[in-house]
Amino acid sequence: MTGEEEVAPWSRSPRMAQSAPGRPPGDTGRLLRASAWILLVIVVVAQAGALLSAALTGASSARTETDASQVTARDAAGLERVAGHDVKAGPLVSERRRAWDGRWRRSVTPWELELMARLVYGEARGEPYVGKVAVAAVVLNRLDDPRFPHTVERVVFEPWAFTAVYDGQVNLRPDQASYRAVLDALAGWDPTGGAVYYYNPARTSSPWIWNRPVVRRIGRHVFAR
Repeated sequence: MTGEEEVAPWSRSPRMAQSAPGRPPGDTGRLLRASAWILLVIVVVAQAGALLSAALTGASSARTETDASQVTARDAAGLERVAGHDVKAGPLVSERRRAWDGRWRRSVTPWELELMARLVYGEARGEPYVGKVAVAAVVLNRLDDPRFPHTVERVVFEPWAFTAVYDGQVNLRPDQASYRAVLDALAGWDPTGGAVYYYNPARTSSPWIWNRPVVRRIGRHVFAR
């Protein structure tokens, strides 16, 4: 011992003493290395999650494409299993079924069929059956019209296109009549004669829609081009 007061080595540097009073430099290094490892683990976990999500999305898309062909090949007679529900006696009712040639107007995925059934239920609940088919037919007519989007989902969710979407009724569970109506429209029944618009005169105040050429009135709805 020299008689001098013993001090920690790191306290001999004024700059070190100011930046980390009472903490050895080795502790700071260990903290930095630990932080770097934690950050690396977070990045690796995030990348793994992204890869897993992409794989699941790809598998779902492939399954949906396979199911689409199954929907278009359904037998018109007897019981039909559509989107997890038993749908009886479709497609086409009474004399129209006898005249049906077995060809579908458009191929749809189970999700698109489900979405159309929800729209029909939300828009035409309480309407006669032909009015339900008419709503589904308008969706298909829009798909064939260059003025509108070219997928079922985009047609249904086009901003302000359907009341049932922006008031939330599209989220309700459809009944069997709604599924049958969609199938009848897909099988070629268009009670509207090619209409791409419809409205309820008692609830519509838009002068623009009132000036569209009227094609037919079905229930409480007016169908127009």
